[in-house]
Amino acid sequence: MRVSMRGMVAAIAVAMVFLGFTLEAHSETEKHFHQQAGDAAPSFSDSTSDALKVAGPFRLLSEDTRTSVFMTSGSLPRMRPDTPVEHWMWVFMKKPREDEGIRHDTVAVLSRIDCSASSAKVLRREMFRSGQFQKTISVSDPAYQSEEGTIGNAFIKSVCDPEYGANLRHFTSLSAASGAAIEIFSRGTKATSAREKPLTPDLSSSREKLPIRLTDSGFKENTFMVMMTEGPAPKQRPNGAVDVWEWLFLGRPLTTVGKTVLVARATLQRVDCDKQTSQPLAVEHYAGDKLTSTKKSSEEPAAAKPAVKRLLDSACDPTYKPDAPTFPDFRAAQAEAVKILADRKKKLADRKKDSSEASSGKREGLASTDSNSATSGEAERVVAPLRLVALNRKTRSFHMAANAAPKDRPAQPLEIWIWEFTQKARQLDGEPSYDTWATRMRVDCRAETVRPQLREGYRDGRFDKSWELMGKARKAVRGSLDDAALRAACDPHYRTEGQRFNNHRAARRAALNTAITPGRK
Repeated sequence: MRVSMRGMVAAIAVAMVFLGFTLEAHSETEKHFHQQAGDAAPSFSDSTSDALKVAGPFRLLSEDTRTSVFMTSGSLPRMRPDTPVEHWMWVFMKKPREDEGIRHDTVAVLSRIDCSASSAKVLRREMFRSGQFQKTISVSDPAYQSEEGTIGNAFIKSVCDPEYGANLRHFTSLSAASGAAIEIFSRGTKATSAREKPLTPDLSSSREKLPIRLTDSGFKENTFMVMMTEGPAPKQRPNGAVDVWEWLFLGRPLTTVGKTVLVARATLQRVDCDKQTSQPLAVEHYAGDKLTSTKKSSEEPAAAKPAVKRLLDSACDPTYKPDAPTFPDFRAAQAEAVKILADRKKKLADRKKDSSEASSGKREGLASTDSNSATSGEAERVVAPLRLVALNRKTRSFHMAANAAPKDRPAQPLEIWIWEFTQKARQLDGEPSYDTWATRMRVDCRAETVRPQLREGYRDGRFDKSWELMGKARKAVRGSLDDAALRAACDPHYRTEGQRFNNHRAARRAALNTAITPGRK
């Protein structure tokens, strides 16, 4: 978007100085308000400010590294408004300015936008300095219309054009937006939309951290880690991409030569709610009770990948775990994670003990197994027939898909469970030996990619535990299990005449009773 200083000044003149300040250059000797890169952004708070009552996200309209950064706040309509609406625009300044005797470095401007007339009328503005509210000034200027390429025009388009607004760069909180402005001033880089290079995130130890909420997907058999999300749940589904910090807390610290090297990891993810993708931008590592290392993404981050459902729900779905416990900081969240995992381990041990006692003295244990005697896995609760989609003679394994063949090739990504029944128990993913696994995969029929998300281990027809898989989406190689999963999910004609089983126990019995000639796949 072309945003020249001449166009910006023209827009302000048409609006009769609609922002209430001029944009002339200041003396180089004037003290900069902003802190240098790595310092924390100011924290905004004041109960008398109306602008602070409007939640994010904050969308970047434009920036000039010499003077100001412009953003709009609040959720935008999904459709072009038929009646005038009111929206706030924030202006972060590189150097403090004075207006009506008030020294300030940030201004929030409330305007009434009339999309039918492509005009805006400024109602009032609020001034801040170092995050502190200073004064509200009412404005009685007439409505204005701005030329294409001006800040005023960009502001109106962000409200009236849903597609334009959705493509603007997002920040989830005012502190994050203010920090981005400081980053722009210090680095002198551009980041005007989600399709351009992202800003390098603030990874200083003093970056403002929001409360952390428990958004773990609830796999009670996962005794290795607990997932949480930093910041509040969205009030409504965001349009386009948002940046969120995803936390992983370990139940047992990783150590090297007796030294703790990792207890938690925070990953800054750019989540696109519309495309259902995520893109890691940066990672923080924590050991003990402090930040030990940070790693930023490259200038050109890797392409976005299909997002894990838990992360997608946490960032985009207002109804996902609305009453989730929230913890004020990393230490409180870590302490709770340790308690959760300790409780899961105890329950898992008790369940194994009960299962062992119930099956003692029985040769097979399958025919007499009561499906309600132990906690069931997620895969066995899926109501769908199991059909044979692949056979691996080398591992003596049968692979079955828990779905009916699709009537048409799906246009959107979907999830499918692939069961593996082996005649010879073995280890997988470093976990104990099992004779049955169920793997939940996210399949994109258009991109022809497969991403394993979760795996459950079964022994003697009984669910034992589950663990999340952290790999990325990958292209399905012809003849591989990924290819079988892709074709089972996407191809209406794939294995339609194969034998079907009502549940995994029936499928396992058939697998055990079928002779397999040893050999290659």
